[in-house]
Amino acid sequence: MSRKIKTFEIEGRKEPITVKELTVGTIISIAQNIDLENLSLVSFVKFADETFLPECVNLTLEQFKEMAPSEIESIYNKFMEVNKSFFVLAQKMGFQEMLDKMRKAIMRDFLSFVVGSLNPAIPES
Repeated sequence: MSRKIKTFEIEGRKEPITVKELTVGTIISIAQNIDLENLSLVSFVKFADETFLPECVNLTLEQFKEMAPSEIESIYNKFMEVNKSFFVLAQKMGFQEMLDKMRKAIMRDFLSFVVGSLNPAIPES
């Protein structure tokens, strides 16, 4: 059996997007190198860019920054599709706690960033 790969197009983008199933080596690297206690959005993005992003999608971090959330959602859905077996096994093997910590840390920092960038609705006098 070979690694699952999905190639698809997003309207308005010149190049097709390819997402790949994570390899066991990439999963081990993620588990060994991620610092869950000190995880932040910035550290996760840097970690993803250097460690596993090149292994699972044919896009760079800079290309992601230029995308609309709906485009990223399409990529995420395809990624989840080809990596379904990993997420099922992760849950069975107790990795779900690690995945939940990663998600919470990322969302916490992302929401802080968004809220911090909002202008107050009522100007101060």
